[in-house]
Amino acid sequence: MAEKPIKVDQATDRVVTELAFFLRCTKKSVVAAAVAEYAAKADSVRAAMAAGPERPTMLELAPLDRLALRRGELIRAFAARNAAEIRVAELEPEAMGASDLVLLAETDPLMSGAGEATRLSRIASDLLHVHVEVLCLRTMRRFAPASHRTALELSRPL
Repeated sequence: MAEKPIKVDQATDRVVTELAFFLRCTKKSVVAAAVAEYAAKADSVRAAMAAGPERPTMLELAPLDRLALRRGELIRAFAARNAAEIRVAELEPEAMGASDLVLLAETDPLMSGAGEATRLSRIASDLLHVHVEVLCLRTMRRFAPASHRTALELSRPL
């Protein structure tokens, strides 16, 4: 089989190199295994690829399927902003408003508030290609305890 080069940034190359050394294998096998694991994550991906147009994309998937596919990336992106304990709100469509998906997250006390929730919403929306609203659990707990309890009851961990 013909080989093709791929380009990655320096940080990714360093991680691939370290993994290859640790696992005592080639960098090619680390990349191949990672891609295979990513592709095998969700049955919905294979179904969309088989049933969709000639060259389907993630845009053929429902918002929750997109979230399942890119879960790890979303968790890492939120963690980079010190946001954790991400939850998916299971709301009725009329309660969602303009959002395709509503997420709840514990944010850094120094970054809590509407501004941080807006930044996290933008990160999630860009990653999933749908309108995502992120609600800050810390803010809800402090200023709207009843809404906080209801939000936890109507959500599940990511």
